[in-house]
Amino acid sequence: MELAIYNRSNLFFENKEQAQYAIKLKKINPKDLLLTMLIFLAIIKTFDAPLSFPRSYEPQESLIIKREINFESEQANVFSIVKSSMPIKISETAFLEQRQLLVSKHLIEHGVSSLCFLENEKITAIHHEIAKGFRKHLISQNKYTQEQISFLSEDMIILALNMQNKYQIPASVLISKAITQSDWGRLVYEKNLFQVVENNDLKSYDSYAAAFEDFSKKLTANPQFASLFVGGKDYKSWTDKLGKIVCNDSIFAPTPNCYNKMGEIIKSHHLDLLDF
Repeated sequence: MELAIYNRSNLFFENKEQAQYAIKLKKINPKDLLLTMLIFLAIIKTFDAPLSFPRSYEPQESLIIKREINFESEQANVFSIVKSSMPIKISETAFLEQRQLLVSKHLIEHGVSSLCFLENEKITAIHHEIAKGFRKHLISQNKYTQEQISFLSEDMIILALNMQNKYQIPASVLISKAITQSDWGRLVYEKNLFQVVENNDLKSYDSYAAAFEDFSKKLTANPQFASLFVGGKDYKSWTDKLGKIVCNDSIFAPTPNCYNKMGEIIKSHHLDLLDF
């Protein structure tokens, strides 16, 4: 027995003659047809089966950082960590945009032109959000050591941001100076992050906040640095001046040419993102 397979429809052809020419009658053995159908069903079944991986190659869910902004809620955090199957880094541009949106929101709400006109508690709260966002930016880069991430804590960043707002000293300069002088916190005497010398001896402080405050006041009151306060927040000018006057004069400085190190640290750790 033989089956004749052909197309009775002319929907895809202009006339019957073309259809008959394109679809020629073909005689097929029933056994061959049955074998073809079984092979076709087997292929379909294979594609329907879920993919499986060896245990060592199972895909793992990764923690990533995603930008979320919700100004409708007072509890909103403009920098939030969420889970996703695709790793995403927080770019420098993304951080700057979120920082600007956060600051602008508070300026508009309180009707002021600068954060310095807000109460200290409100300013610190804003700086806390910025510090959290900056740390998440650093962590998302996946290229810094645990020691570096730990030293650049939220508290450390907030102190630098507070001094920046109060004394107009770039936060990046203060943090990089603390890093260089203390060797990432390894060489700290009595909370003296900046190796400040008084009466030929290292000065002691009750807290890191006191150390930041004292060092900032000394820079502000020193005539040698007056030009820096009218030149904006160009960290390169600050590190160059500090290097020539402070770093090389400090007998307790653990790193030679610390002003060069300061610039390198600011650049490699994106600390200038905190200057505004």
